[in-house]
Amino acid sequence: MSMIKIGKNKSHKNGSCESGGYTLLFAVLTSALVLGVAVFIVDLSLKQHELAVSARNSIYSFYAADSGIECYVNSANWNAPGFASSTGGTLNCGTGTAVFSGGPISGPLVISPVLTLNATAHSQIYRQTGVVSLSFNNGTTPTKACAQITITTGSSDSRDMKPVTVVDSRGYNLCTSGSGTVAPDATNASTVERALRLIQGGVW
Repeated sequence: MSMIKIGKNKSHKNGSCESGGYTLLFAVLTSALVLGVAVFIVDLSLKQHELAVSARNSIYSFYAADSGIECYVNSANWNAPGFASSTGGTLNCGTGTAVFSGGPISGPLVISPVLTLNATAHSQIYRQTGVVSLSFNNGTTPTKACAQITITTGSSDSRDMKPVTVVDSRGYNLCTSGSGTVAPDATNASTVERALRLIQGGVW
């Protein structure tokens, strides 16, 4: 009778150990699975956030470039430009002011990708460049954007030597200003550039 009791107690103890080992293994595997899913979700969320920020910066830069084109169209074409293409001057763009400077260029001048301008006896090539500060309300604080506007005017390289004006506008979502000058924030990795071009007939 005593030997049978000892055998039964031994069997009961071994069963408890085996059951506890399986429970621990199951708990470890479950925890690892939950942790893996959590890491995946966090990583996916971070990437989605980066894509959203990149898209937002790109949109602001595009709007800045478009505003630069509109600035030229409204200020130079429809209103008194305030300065000649040969002397430079200022253009008012909303609350910002672009100070243009430059001068004559001896032709031919190749404007990427396909256009070439030539200086003739009737039309000298002139190029003026200025940067205008812009502000977009993103719901919290205004974005300090800007646009670099380059105006090139002269005669196209064709049989009839048609006079043309090329306006290149490069928009930036982040810009700095100091000492009366405005420039893209080259030190910020989040600064994005977008460009638009307007080609119209006539010498400006």
